Amino acid sequence: MRRAVSRTILWVLTWTVTSALTVATDADEPANAASTPAAVPPAAPAKPEKAAPPAPVATAGVSFVRDLVPVLRANCATCHLTGSEAGNLALHPGAAYKNLVGVQSIESKWLRVKPGAPDESYMLMKIDGTHLDAGGSGGRMPYNMEPLDAATRGKFRDWVAAGAPDN
Repeated sequence: MRRAVSRTILWVLTWTVTSALTVATDADEPANAASTPAAVPPAAPAKPEKAAPPAPVATAGVSFVRDLVPVLRANCATCHLTGSEAGNLALHPGAAYKNLVGVQSIESKWLRVKPGAPDESYMLMKIDGTHLDAGGSGGRMPYNMEPLDAATRGKFRDWVAAGAPDN
């Protein structure tokens, strides 16, 4: 929880500073353009180009901690708690990322999560219910529960497609 709050505070601070720089630069630009000789490029516009993208771009996508860990905690960690259960997979918040990303599945030839490749990620096959067609085994996940809704499955897919960042 602290980590999520810290990331949120960092995002807000970064966004605030970035917005302030952009507004200040936009307001100053006409004055700088008029007073700066044509041969000397103004220094102020270069700073916002470097400072503006990080926060909005980084938070535009799916966050593993913010968006996916709560789903794993509520739907998966009750059965996959210690890693000694089915699949040898611990999915509690402290272990989920390291047990999913780049890790070979014991039920198939696929990696559990292959960053950048949602169609080659066994976890997505398991939650979509297509794992048997891909040579996997076992039941659809979450087991003995309603399947995850399309929007939630889409968040997992988008996260994997974005490279499965530990964010």
